[in-house]
Amino acid sequence: MKNNLLLLILVLVLAVFQGSFLSLNIILLLILLRMALKPEAKNLWLTFLGGLILDLAKNQFLGLSSIIFLLAAGLIILYSKRFEPAWPPFLAILILATDLLWGRWTNGYFNWPSSLILSFMALLISFFWWHFVGRSLNEKIRLRNRLE
Repeated sequence: MKNNLLLLILVLVLAVFQGSFLSLNIILLLILLRMALKPEAKNLWLTFLGGLILDLAKNQFLGLSSIIFLLAAGLIILYSKRFEPAWPPFLAILILATDLLWGRWTNGYFNWPSSLILSFMALLISFFWWHFVGRSLNEKIRLRNRLE
């Protein structure tokens, strides 16, 4: 519960930054990374609230970002049934496509530079998670007996 509350507070802070001066869709990156690392249906509430908060901060149609974010989160849940959703190329391509779709529906044009930057950030973060953090969480710690 504390983890989810901290994520919601982080979404609120990022919405203020994104609504005022930040052009990258960092909330999308945070939400989809969370869904890829823990592809559970109970994380969909964070996706929905993140979209609503972003719409309020950017003064857009209420619920449009939530629909786009929920579609991307649903794709992650469907993909996780068979494959690993935190695989870096999949996550980078999904974030690129979702950010392009979000920019087209909200701004009226495809914002390629910011979408590519966001996709590259997702690639780096998921690569780091995939190769360093995720691997260490799945391996068992082996201790040697010093007496031998």
